[in-house]
Parts: sequence; structure tokens; C-alpha cells
Amino acid sequence: MTIPTTNPPTTRPPSTRQGRRKPNPNAPAKRRSLEGILNGYEALEALYRYRAMEPRHVAQLLYLGHPHPTLEGVRDQKSAQQAVNRHTLSWLKGQGWVTVLDGERRSKDGLRLFPEELQILTPAGFAILQEHRKALGKPPHPSYVDPAGVIFRRSYAHWKLMMEVGVSAEAALRLRGGRVTTFWDDYEIRQRARRRKDGIHWGGIEPDALIIAELNGVEHAFLPEIDRGFQPVASDADNSIRTKLIKYRDFYLTHRPNDPLLAPLRQPTVHFLSNSLERIQTIRAEVERLGGRQSYWYSTFDWVQPPYSFLGEVWQVTGREGFHDPMSFFRP
Repeated sequence: MTIPTTNPPTTRPPSTRQGRRKPNPNAPAKRRSLEGILNGYEALEALYRYRAMEPRHVAQLLYLGHPHPTLEGVRDQKSAQQAVNRHTLSWLKGQGWVTVLDGERRSKDGLRLFPEELQILTPAGFAILQEHRKALGKPPHPSYVDPAGVIFRRSYAHWKLMMEVGVSAEAALRLRGGRVTTFWDDYEIRQRARRRKDGIHWGGIEPDALIIAELNGVEHAFLPEIDRGFQPVASDADNSIRTKLIKYRDFYLTHRPNDPLLAPLRQPTVHFLSNSLERIQTIRAEVERLGGRQSYWYSTFDWVQPPYSFLGEVWQVTGREGFHDPMSFFRP
């Protein structure tokens, strides 16, 4: 046997491969983790509930702050984002259950370039979600509603803030073992208010959302009010905060005790969210001037998002000093 005295050639013969290798249709499917599958269906539920979400919102809801399956500790923002892209959204898109909303559309506030990564549920995704709910013994959702048709009916900025508040509330509940049992956006609330038989009759109030949350076996209803600072406060105009508060007073005294959805629950709370603390103080002063009590809470959009929490001590309350958390709502 002759031992070579020189190094092997550094060049290789030209490859006969052209482009990337084609997938083998007979190859076994990649096994998915139980966490990935369950979170996939949870993502479908969330996309149905909130109409559309960016990947970071899905990551916040399903992964952020939750235990890491292989490493010690909990997932941070980077780990959560990686998990949702690799294990959840890629699978759902591959199945045709989730797609990306078209970029450029005209909404109520003019021509907007919507985020490329805005994820929406497809009709096929809705169908598989209905099958999944049936297998779990859950009632089916009423029907598929085109998310774009709802989102583009109103200001995109307003819709996005409303969606983010809902996601932040649900994410905080999930971390504590709770859940959202009902979420209606303002579009759903208006649709139900028009029904004669099984509709809601709240005396003309139109909160930007209804969130019914369950924790420790107790349910509580949140009524978020998204304030971007465009509405007058101490005015008798139809769109003013004062007019809205007068309607809420009538709702609490007359309509809420007779409402089949809210009457069995404890007193619902109105949660004003705005961009600045100064704006919050202005709204709070008007609430107190009209005799509002501890059913009115106040915070900013930033304070209910990570690293803070919707259920944290980030809320001011009418008639109370300092900042408070809503966890007292869920004490048996």
C-alpha cells in the first residue's frame, strides 16, 4: 500500500445537481411537538377572535413568559418570536390555514400600507378550527367573517390598538392560568345591538371591546375604551367623553341589571386607555365631576404591554390613590 506524499486536491469535480433538492413526497412527515400542535390551534382561535395579528402578537400570547420546553427559565421576547415562526405560523401557513393580509388597501382613515406580516385566518383554517372545536365538545363559531372586510371598515390605527389591548389582557390571563371566555370588538358589538331577538340592549353604549375573563373560577367583564385624544372631553357633542359617560351611567342603573350576559357577573368595569398620563387625568377629572365611582379605571397603552402587564399595578381608579391591579376582580 502506497502512502500518498501530497495533499488531496482542493478542487472538486463539478456537481451534477441543479438547484435545490426536490422534496420527497414519500418521506415521512416531520413530527410536531405536542406544544406546537396545541399552540397551532390556539393561534387559529386567536386569529378568529382578534381578526388579524402580527407574529409578535401571536408570540406574546402563546410563548412569551411561558416555560421553555428544553432550557431552564421562561421564554423571552427573542425566544418567543423564534418559537412562533418555527413551530406555529410556518406550519399553519403550510397547511393553508393562515395567510398574510394584502398590503395596500384603503381604510376609513385613507390609504395605508399595512404590515406585510399581518396574519389572518383563511376559510380553510376556519373549517379546521370548527372540526377541532367539535372534537373537543365545544360549540361551533357562528360563521366565517372576512377579516379584511372588518378591518378596512374603520381606522386601522384604532383597530390595531383595540386588538393589542385584547391580546395583552389574554396573555396576562394565560400566564396566571386564566382565559378569555368572550371577546367582542366594536364591530361585533354593533352587529349584536342590531338584533331584535338575541341581541344586546345596553342603552346605546358602544365600548371598543368586551372582554369577559375567567380566573380562579370567577368571571369578570372589562369594557375597554380606546382613546387616541381626538374626542372632546368636557363637551356636549355626540362623540365627547362626557356624552359617553352619561350613557354609561344609564347603562349601569337601567340596562346592565337586565342584560342576560352581564347581569350574572359582578359589576363590569370601564377601562380608559390613552397615549399619555395627562390625557388620562383629564378624563378622570370629568368622570369624577359626573359622580363616577370605582367602576372606571385608567391606564396608558404602553403600560399594559410587555414588560408590563394588563393585570399589573398599572391602573388608576376613580376614588382611589396610587396604582392598582385588576386581580381583585377574581377573588372568590
